[in-house]
Amino acid sequence: MNITRYMKEHTELIKTAILKGGKKELAELRELHRRRIEYMQHERLVHLLVTLTVAVLMVMSLILMVIHTKPEVLVLLVLLLVLLIPYIFHYFFLENTVQEWYKLMDEIEKHIK
Repeated sequence: MNITRYMKEHTELIKTAILKGGKKELAELRELHRRRIEYMQHERLVHLLVTLTVAVLMVMSLILMVIHTKPEVLVLLVLLLVLLIPYIFHYFFLENTVQEWYKLMDEIEKHIK
């Protein structure tokens, strides 16, 4: 599953439905959107934990590199850095998209009332 595409498609679905939907459809949409927000909050938490773990391991390998200048430690440090950068970008995508979804939920609520 491509989570980025999934989130973008859901965002477009919600934006389109807000413009076209009546109160009944928006009430159903609100429940669907609420469930998807819950899924993504879990996804966001998992990615935060993974990102923090990789960052801590990278800092530990950096400290080890300073103490023992060995090529193996440098390789480990570079590999962790290469892994950490995409994790950070993906985590920020998740974070920003979920915050955008909160605003969309407010829009749905506004149109229902």
